[in-house]
Amino acid sequence: MPLSPTSWITQAFHPQGRGTVVEQSWQLLRLDPVLGTTRGDLDALRDYMTNSVEATLISLAQWIAEE
Repeated sequence: MPLSPTSWITQAFHPQGRGTVVEQSWQLLRLDPVLGTTRGDLDALRDYMTNSVEATLISLAQWIAEE
């Protein structure tokens, strides 16, 4: 039996000067115990994901600049 998704993620890319602006939105569709059981757990997960996305984009930009 397939599980229903726990979140919905959208991404948008817009040119800006010589670069690209990346926008990412998340919507929590249902609570899953793996995500946490309190608002604090969810806030911590959100902050972790934000930092992870930012670090990935910085690394990607550095790689592109070196190529």
